[in-house]
Amino acid sequence: MQKFPAIKTANIDGVPQLWRNPMWAEEFVDFIQAIIGENEAPLLIEIHPPFRDYCPSLEEFCSVYRVFEERISAVYPKTEILIENRFGTTYKKGKFLVSSYQDVVDLVSELEGHGLRLQIVLDVPQLISQMGDVSRISSRQIEAMFSTLKPCRAKIRSIHLWGKRRNNKGRWCAHAGNLDTYFEGNHGMKECFLTGLFDLLNDDRPRYFVPEVNSNQDVAAIVTDLLSFGFTFQTSVGQRGDI
Repeated sequence: MQKFPAIKTANIDGVPQLWRNPMWAEEFVDFIQAIIGENEAPLLIEIHPPFRDYCPSLEEFCSVYRVFEERISAVYPKTEILIENRFGTTYKKGKFLVSSYQDVVDLVSELEGHGLRLQIVLDVPQLISQMGDVSRISSRQIEAMFSTLKPCRAKIRSIHLWGKRRNNKGRWCAHAGNLDTYFEGNHGMKECFLTGLFDLLNDDRPRYFVPEVNSNQDVAAIVTDLLSFGFTFQTSVGQRGDI
C-alpha cells in the first residue's frame, strides 16, 4: 500500500495543494511522525496556507486544520504550531489564502472564534510584496500595515525578515540583501519600517527571529539595524533566538 496517498496526489504540476481535505490533514500528522521517528518532539512546526481555488475561505481552512491540530497535539502536546503568510508562487490555479496583512488579521479572528491555538509567523517582506514593488510603496502604506496588525500582535510568535537587492539587470533578488538594499538607500522608508515593526512587537513577548538571508554580512546588518531601533535578543546555546 502506498504511504501518504492523499498527500502524494494533492498537487498540480508538482506544487503541493496543502490542506486539501481532512484526509490530507490526518496524513500530514503521520508524515511528521515518520520524519521525527524516535527523536525528541519538535520545538515548533511551521506550516504554509492553502490556495484559494480549493480552499476559498478561512472557515474552510480552520475546519481542515482542526483535524491536524487535534491529532498532532495529542502526540506532541508542547510543540507550537505556526502559520506563515505567503505571496509568490508558481501555482497557476489560485493565490494563497493568507497573503495580505488584512488576511492575517482575518485569520487571527477566525482562529480565536474556533478556539484554535495556531499562531502566526509574520513574513514582513512578503506582506510588502503583496502590496506591490517595494520601490513604489509609500510610508503611509507601511504605517497602515503595522497599525492594522497591532490588535492581533499577541498571536504573532515569529518574524521572518530578509532583504533584497537588484542584480546587474535591475531585477530584484530575494533573500540576497539587507534593509539598505531593500529600500534602495531610502533612509526615511527604512526608518519608517523599523519604527513600525518595533511598535508592533513592543509588548514584552519574546518571539522567534528568522533572518532569511543568504549572507552573514547581510544578517549582521539587519541585526544591527534592529538593535539600533530598540530590539533586544535572548539566546540559549543550541536552542533558539528570540526577538
